[in-house]
Amino acid sequence: MDKFFRLVFTVIFIVIFGIIDIQLRFVGFMYVSVRACPELHGSYNLGHNVYMLENDGHGRFIVLGGRNMDGRVCLTGDNLVPEMSQWYDSLGRRAEYVVDARFDDRHIIARTDNYQTHIRKYYIITKDFPAEMNDADEIIRHHILSFTDSAEFIVRCEKDSIALHFKNCDMGK
Repeated sequence: MDKFFRLVFTVIFIVIFGIIDIQLRFVGFMYVSVRACPELHGSYNLGHNVYMLENDGHGRFIVLGGRNMDGRVCLTGDNLVPEMSQWYDSLGRRAEYVVDARFDDRHIIARTDNYQTHIRKYYIITKDFPAEMNDADEIIRHHILSFTDSAEFIVRCEKDSIALHFKNCDMGK
């Protein structure tokens, strides 16, 4: 009987130790991943304290000014593209979302779709504001241009010498 209890105790100890080991490895992975691979968490740094976040787990993104960070992962911020007023439809469902964004040291370009109106929009964000600026309305008013016509968007990009192009885009760029 003594061998039986020793065997049961050993099995219980191994199972508990295994569970604790798995939990510690997972916590360690999460700690390292928020510092080394923010993309695993759907957070993409576009520079100048502006981030693109996967918003709903279905490949729909928003661009925002980062506020709450965990390592290099942006958790929350102020909506820049789409603006909060255009992000939701009249029933409170998310309507407009970012499909693609590209960036360099001076600009961010973003392309959005709207599942309700089926209107595609193009945005240019100039990074000539202080990176620590927390006033999203000020950034939207003075540093973001919005276009519903792709030709106007292309003309403005050429005028401002913006050499960014969307991936898999039907605009001929």
